[in-house]
Amino acid sequence: MAQVPEIRKAFEVANQATLTREELEVLEQREIYIHDQRNAIKLALREGFEQGIQVGREQGIQESKVEIARKMIGVVDEDTISRITGLSLDEVRRLR
Repeated sequence: MAQVPEIRKAFEVANQATLTREELEVLEQREIYIHDQRNAIKLALREGFEQGIQVGREQGIQESKVEIARKMIGVVDEDTISRITGLSLDEVRRLR
């Protein structure tokens, strides 16, 4: 496990100050906690990034459907536009 620089320094100081075994264990637990928190933050960032990509993808698909529907208005009836694009009839009617 990679050590946090501050914790590594604390271990060095602890060794020099001859801390008790219990005190050294507390320092080790703090290091583990910090390591776990960093991993939790990395995971949250990764999940947020992936969710952002998914939302962007869905928005792009929706915008494409709307653009296709706009091009079809006046050429094809609303029911056909709705079936082809997957937009509801209300969405198609709002585009007029």
